[in-house]
Amino acid sequence: MTDLLCSVKNCSYNADNMCCKGNIRVDGKGARNSCDTKCASFVNCNNPENCGCHNSTMSPEKKIEVKCEAVNCVYNDNMNCTAAHINVAKSKTTSHGETECATFKM
Repeated sequence: MTDLLCSVKNCSYNADNMCCKGNIRVDGKGARNSCDTKCASFVNCNNPENCGCHNSTMSPEKKIEVKCEAVNCVYNDNMNCTAAHINVAKSKTTSHGETECATFKM
């Protein structure tokens, strides 16, 4: 399990910078840097003040299972993230609402 910090306030699963989904998937099969990745589990919440697991029965968790398709990342072990800590953030290079795994490292 990975210690997750999520700063994407407009995700429906975000509550107190933690995730209520229970597990997430990071996409970015050919990623060469963090902006080539994204949280495939992201669900846009139109009003960030009303986000925070409203559509989920789970509680926010600091430790979470992360499945990862970014095979070039040093933390990827057979599609599982082995990083002790990851940060999911808004992407710096794409449109509003897009995400990235800021911890990605080649």
